[in-house]
Amino acid sequence: MNHRAVALFLLTLTTAGALCAQPQPLPLTPPRAPADTVFLREGAIEKLVLTPRVALPAVKLPAPLAAEHSISFWFRVEDSPALWTTGYGDEHPVTILDVNATERDSQRLVFRIMEGRFEVTAYGDGKWKALRGLATKVKPGQWYFAVYTRSAQGGILYVNGDIALRSPAAAPAHDRLQIVAFGNFDRRRRMNGTLLEPRLYGLALTKDQVRDLFQSRPQAAR
Repeated sequence: MNHRAVALFLLTLTTAGALCAQPQPLPLTPPRAPADTVFLREGAIEKLVLTPRVALPAVKLPAPLAAEHSISFWFRVEDSPALWTTGYGDEHPVTILDVNATERDSQRLVFRIMEGRFEVTAYGDGKWKALRGLATKVKPGQWYFAVYTRSAQGGILYVNGDIALRSPAAAPAHDRLQIVAFGNFDRRRRMNGTLLEPRLYGLALTKDQVRDLFQSRPQAAR
């Protein structure tokens, strides 16, 4: 192999690695909670153990998420009647993550389990709009990896590396999301389960990046 061929080969490897390189997550302050609830690793949230007895306080990001952003996390829920209940009440639908704007309810993004299915609903322009597609039926005790990406084309929810849901055509703008609540919706509809490695990104992750994250499953989710 001549020098030119070697150089081209090395360039190809470098380019391929760059295309799948993972961006750095944004700063995310852990919520104030008992030591047996919040676990950190190198300053980042590694695990949140959530129960209906305690609603973790929301945390405020240093700045709102950009119009293009991504949210990722691993989750596992314990069995409870609230997982399978129809309609809206103090205990259901079970909330996994609630991301709000500082101007309360001007923009909002909620990850939840409704009647046993994992769904995402977005609020903006005075309307709630659910992402559409084949919602994942959640099994208690099983780990799931969720990634939500938002770009100019709308939102996409990936579950375990594959696309599950997409925004409807007229998705509300989301450029002021700044308040994050883990496992509760206004301190109600509390999750009973575990969140691993919740992360926020200032761009829309690609499908390859999402799958790379899924393949790098944390030890606690194996």
